[in-house]
Amino acid sequence: MQQPAQQTIQKEPRRKVVKCPNCGASSEVIEGKTKECDYCDTPLAYKD
Repeated sequence: MQQPAQQTIQKEPRRKVVKCPNCGASSEVIEGKTKECDYCDTPLAYKD
């Protein structure tokens, strides 16, 4: 008798809207990643 294949459940990364400290624009950042602001290229990070 064969064992059923185990399903690997991958969690979707958490996302957060952060406000750019330089220009004030809002951008969505993924947990564990950094992103540049779409308007002024300031590095943005996901912070709890």
